[in-house]
Amino acid sequence: MAILNIISLAIRLFALAWSLILTWRIRDWRIGFISGIVVLTAAPPIYHLIAGANAAAFTIQNPGIVGVAGSLFILFVVVMFQRAIQDQAETEKALRQTNDRLERARAELETRVQDRTASLRKSNEELRSSEEHYKSLFDQSNEALLLYTLDGRMIDANARALRLLGLPRSEILALTFPQLLSPEAQNDAEASIQKLASAGSCTFETILGRKGGEPFRAEVSASRSVLTG
Repeated sequence: MAILNIISLAIRLFALAWSLILTWRIRDWRIGFISGIVVLTAAPPIYHLIAGANAAAFTIQNPGIVGVAGSLFILFVVVMFQRAIQDQAETEKALRQTNDRLERARAELETRVQDRTASLRKSNEELRSSEEHYKSLFDQSNEALLLYTLDGRMIDANARALRLLGLPRSEILALTFPQLLSPEAQNDAEASIQKLASAGSCTFETILGRKGGEPFRAEVSASRSVLTG
């Protein structure tokens, strides 16, 4: 009977050692709690083994095969419970690692978006500055400049052209390029637009009308350009 008690005690001590090692490795309070339970179940047999039969009245004994079976059951419960806790701990660790990777990816994406936004802002500012520079050159040119599409629709006119034609900008933009010419020069405008579309540039002489004044002869130099915006 003493041998069976020793075997029972050895099993409980093994379960205790295992739980203590896992407690140190995983550092989970639940495994520490299980270790405490194992200590409580192992203490009476240890005391009984040391004190002998005189201490029987003060201990809870697990004699014989019943004690071994009980110890094996305790070991089984400890192993299964600790395995579940260890699996959960590993799952939580993997989840934390995944969250860390996602957080790093989010931070990297935010950095890229901020860099891209700053780049677009800089590009827009440079484009705006370029447009303002172009507009300044266009408006302040001493030459009369007109912008129109290949179908003759007016897009813009600088200050020199407005003074030369005697028209405000709003009226010019409501007209087509042929309508700016005198009636006898309408055919010249149609031919120049066709040549401009095919060759990309053309130079011709024509007669422009002037509001409140006499028509005047002018040399027109036209070139085709692609405007964005």
